[in-house]
Amino acid sequence: MLSDAEHQRLSEIEIAFRASDPAFVRQFERLRQHQRARRTGAMVVLILGAMVTVLALVAGTTAVAVLGAIVTAAAVCVLEHRPR
Repeated sequence: MLSDAEHQRLSEIEIAFRASDPAFVRQFERLRQHQRARRTGAMVVLILGAMVTVLALVAGTTAVAVLGAIVTAAAVCVLEHRPR
């Protein structure tokens, strides 16, 4: 946990970076936007995969249920992956 003084110092560093090298800051902002879009897409796929799995099980279609489970597992893997 950071103290108030440390938070203040980090804020000052961020302001200095934004003023001295805006292109560098934009790289990180683009990365954050990309990660957010990827996470949102994975959540949509996760929900759809789970819905397909449940509906296929109710309908008794085993092959489609297995496919839905695989899609759901893949979405979970994407969500759990932390880019370096």
